[in-house]
Amino acid sequence: MLPTIFDKSFLESLTLDEAVWFDNFFLSNITPIFYVETLADLEKKGKKGKVSRTPEELVEELANKTPVMHSVPNIFHLRLVVGNLLGQKVEMSDHHRPIISGGQYNITPDGKLGVDFKQFPEAAALERWRRHEFLEIERKVAKNWRKSLTNLNFDSLIDQAKSVVPSEARIAKLEDVKKFADSFVKGRYNQLIHLALNMLDVPEKAKRPILKRWYATRPMPFDEFAPFAAHVLKIDLFFYLCLDKSLIAKERPSNKIDISYLYYLPFCSVFVSSDKLHLRTVPLFVENGQSFVTGKELKEDLKKLNEYYAKLPDKIKERGLMEFAVYPPDDQETLVGNLYDKHLKSSWRKSAKVHRQSWGKPKKFNNGIVEELKKKQSEQKPLVGSSPSSDMVDSISITRRIPAKRGSWMILPLEVIKKSGKTDPKP
Repeated sequence: MLPTIFDKSFLESLTLDEAVWFDNFFLSNITPIFYVETLADLEKKGKKGKVSRTPEELVEELANKTPVMHSVPNIFHLRLVVGNLLGQKVEMSDHHRPIISGGQYNITPDGKLGVDFKQFPEAAALERWRRHEFLEIERKVAKNWRKSLTNLNFDSLIDQAKSVVPSEARIAKLEDVKKFADSFVKGRYNQLIHLALNMLDVPEKAKRPILKRWYATRPMPFDEFAPFAAHVLKIDLFFYLCLDKSLIAKERPSNKIDISYLYYLPFCSVFVSSDKLHLRTVPLFVENGQSFVTGKELKEDLKKLNEYYAKLPDKIKERGLMEFAVYPPDDQETLVGNLYDKHLKSSWRKSAKVHRQSWGKPKKFNNGIVEELKKKQSEQKPLVGSSPSSDMVDSISITRRIPAKRGSWMILPLEVIKKSGKTDPKP
């Protein structure tokens, strides 16, 4: 599946059925920013003179649309930045995989290495939000987040960014700023590391060991010293210089939140957004074959997919999305299919055709598969010692709670739902 980052504006634009198809065909890398932005709606004030939904209803609606079948929460970027500056590798390969934490490394009876992730805390929080259940700490986070947006002062950071720009540099448009930022992070001088520590908001206790490593490895270019930290610094430098040149509006504090989604670009193949700032800036930063897709065009494609599958006979739809919609339609021209062609670079269309031709054939489901998986997990032994690199892992398992039905669509096969004791496939 395609590792994909979306922003809040895109999810808000979707109907629930469209959100279901987005969840079905993409591996969503959900950034910490999305969770906090969503939670911050608890403090959102309705417009005067209009009948509006309560803040809790706004959060519930977003939580209902948020991907649950194929999604993982990415580690907070600052944690990765600090680790990277201290010498820890942050995977930024062409695979564009999300960076997740909390898994238990295990050894199988045949000696293979696996990592097991229990339900992510973020996923558990979304479940509560869908039920209008909010912890007091979450309400405080929402209040503080809203308050921080009204108190942002960029002047000091803008001055720091301006101080590194040569007087002869000509910067008149977004592309000029991006070009300068690209070249700046390749520097080797001490002013750069001190600017990075301040601009990236590195904790005081981490600064001394980072500086020690910097002086020990000089004259290594900064983007080689800490590639991910250099990526984040590049975005921040770009943002503050654009504010200075009025290429991005300083009067809209939420622009800082929007630009922060770009910190996570190395961890996705596709970035989708309906945000105006993203439309102007993300195309400048995508690289290594990544795709930027506008929220409008993907929404239109998801609507067409919903209409395509809605025409299928009930006997097929009762098999559940996880069985009959494994691939995008191979017999239709779709944006999703084109993205699969570009990024998966495999013969998925041949497999999709064979799978589609099997729709009319009787299907017997293995209702004992859950028990088989539980047995295999019980036979594993925890790995003792330091955690290995991701390249050494043979398998990954993630525990999820998936609703039997979302929107108009059955997610699990009706036969499996009935075997579980449910008579009606309710969400």
